[in-house]
Amino acid sequence: CANDPAHTETREGQAALGHDWGEWEVTVPATCAAAGTETRVCKRDASHTETRERAVDPEAHAWGEWSETSAATCETAAVETRVCANDPAHTETREGQAALGHSFGEWTETKAPSCTEAGEETRYCSRCSAFETREVAPLGHAWGEWRTSEEANCAHGELQTRVCLNDASHTESRETGEPDPDAHDWGEWEITKPATVFEDGEETRVCGNDPSHTETRVIPKPEYVLCDVDFDGEFTVSDALRALRIAAKLDGADELIRAAADADLDGEVTVADALAILRKALGLI
Repeated sequence: CANDPAHTETREGQAALGHDWGEWEVTVPATCAAAGTETRVCKRDASHTETRERAVDPEAHAWGEWSETSAATCETAAVETRVCANDPAHTETREGQAALGHSFGEWTETKAPSCTEAGEETRYCSRCSAFETREVAPLGHAWGEWRTSEEANCAHGELQTRVCLNDASHTESRETGEPDPDAHDWGEWEITKPATVFEDGEETRVCGNDPSHTETRVIPKPEYVLCDVDFDGEFTVSDALRALRIAAKLDGADELIRAAADADLDGEVTVADALAILRKALGLI
């Protein structure tokens, strides 16, 4: 008031202007492990600010140096790893040094070849337990000279054999020439039909070279003189007496003696045969 400056009045004038915010600016960057913050400032009054949280950035790692965590082997490459400084649980791996490849030594024989079967060679890696094998070709036969193993006989020509110089258990045989029809290997004579006083017998032998080759010969029937019962070359009373004993079945004479005593050739020795022999001994007939 003009009359008294102690007297005053107030009223609301121009309305509040409101904030005039600037751009958001990162104040604490977000990382892979923690949220960040960003702030903006009022252009009219720098003391007026706003702050908000920035979400965790899963790609915002703080990687350390690469270090080898698995060395290269013959067949696998090395592995390298790096660790995030924000969170050691965050790691990355990559392939490091390439696989070394095997370092094989010299081939050594592990199975010798034979004439007909392949052998085997093996070589081993000096860095690991790996190995490789390869086939060694069979030797083939190395034949010696042909030698006679059996002369020609009735069954075959000359037999020859040769032996492999690599393996003496390997042999070859061949037949040369024609069989020798006279070169038999005869066995013992065996009776196939016994001789009797009335009929010739027969005996046979078989060739050991070929059992189809046989020889047969006659076994002559035994010679005797009718009425000479004791075979002494004379007709005597003793011949008649023995014939009588045979007739009486007191003498177990063999077939040949009985045949000599059968004076009438009827196949039996009887008293009549004994009497006929006696008459012959006495010169009566």
